[in-house]
Amino acid sequence: MKERRSHIRYPVNFTVKLLRAGVPSASSEGVLIDVSSGGVGINVHKELKKGTDVVIEWSDPPFYVEGDAIAKGRVISVEKDREGYRLGIRFSDTDSEVTRNLLNWVHREVSRQKRAQSGVNRLSRHTQKVRF
Repeated sequence: MKERRSHIRYPVNFTVKLLRAGVPSASSEGVLIDVSSGGVGINVHKELKKGTDVVIEWSDPPFYVEGDAIAKGRVISVEKDREGYRLGIRFSDTDSEVTRNLLNWVHREVSRQKRAQSGVNRLSRHTQKVRF
């Protein structure tokens, strides 16, 4: 299968509510598993059809946002797995405040983790050279 992604995906793990656009009663919880500047990957128990317009809602987002924490998108891929479905969702509005804040938060977290890992690597190299 040919890889079609043009954006780097960053792994994350937090709960979101997924609503079908225009059908607020048709909602389900999912787990956001990755984020890119183009969209997100979400694991859900209920199948959604490719092409479905959705609203992603965070009840307690790890990033700052004024007002409702929602992002709009369209399901572009659906993969069945043993626990449900993995949805690939492309953002409809990459310029929204929520989308920008989500991506900024992801980039800060990745940078923080790289710095922390770099410090561990330097420390482990240093301690390996010390002999008693």
